[in-house]
Amino acid sequence: MRAAARGDRSGRAPGRRRSEAALGTQPTQASTSADLVVLQGLLAAFEAHGSALAWAIDLAADVACDAGEPTGHLPATLRAMSRYLDFAYLAKTTDRPQLDAMIEGRTNTRMAEPPSPSGNLTSVRAWRKWLEERPGRSPSPNLDALVEEAWPRWEGRIARLFDGVTTLNTHIFYDDLVLAAADRMPSRVMRADLRQMESIDWSELALFGSNSRPPAATSPHWSLLAGLRQLGFGGNLLAEILRVFAIDVDILPRPNPDWTIRMAQEAPLAEPGINGDEPLERDDRAPYLVLREARAEEYHGGVEWLDRLGAFGILLDER
Repeated sequence: MRAAARGDRSGRAPGRRRSEAALGTQPTQASTSADLVVLQGLLAAFEAHGSALAWAIDLAADVACDAGEPTGHLPATLRAMSRYLDFAYLAKTTDRPQLDAMIEGRTNTRMAEPPSPSGNLTSVRAWRKWLEERPGRSPSPNLDALVEEAWPRWEGRIARLFDGVTTLNTHIFYDDLVLAAADRMPSRVMRADLRQMESIDWSELALFGSNSRPPAATSPHWSLLAGLRQLGFGGNLLAEILRVFAIDVDILPRPNPDWTIRMAQEAPLAEPGINGDEPLERDDRAPYLVLREARAEEYHGGVEWLDRLGAFGILLDER
């Protein structure tokens, strides 16, 4: 069954063309009135939160550049960054060093800080001009290397979540912003606070791990077990997955020093997943995976493998 929700995948923010016209390009006569309305709202926002808005867009421009995206994709980049940054909180922060301190690992190569727009047209124009003329960043990061570094970092965080640690590490790494903007795992499904991850995020984490399966893989990827466990799939399925990798949890010591084994040993039994031929609704009690339709091809093999281990249905989300 497909969810009704649809996302705007155009990457273009509403009103962007009007905002650009209001900030210095030549608007048509017919759009002048609408442009003035947009400009008024923009100036009001900058007057209240100029530092935060300028900082966020400056950061997004760096992230887009390092992710290999054109700066015209800033709306999509900002959406990816929102997985980690609470923009409502940022809007209340006016101290630029405090904003910079929120992001770990960002290299600032600028000779001077960008201007912070205030509530007048001249300052907004000066900031926009600076943004358009800002120098590029070099050298570009190796995204594959960033991915290799991100997986163990997130494994450590998620292990602490499952071990019941109450104070979680919520630090924001610049590399995660870049990988999320580049649509790369694992950062595209993570959040700074793991407790804010949704079913669709844990589902993709599990499905990513399902692509590492025998005979190509000799041990399960931790993301497979973690995602299934968080979604409510029981110890029976987790134990069956481990047996496929020739790991028998029943004969291993308890508590096991390996957190993934411990997670399977401690998982309660649960109802089997929903068979793919049955109607599937969001309020069904049995666990299920939520898969973005755009990712169906990427995880097709893993889905079939998991279905053979313990039947369950896939809820397709058209976002």
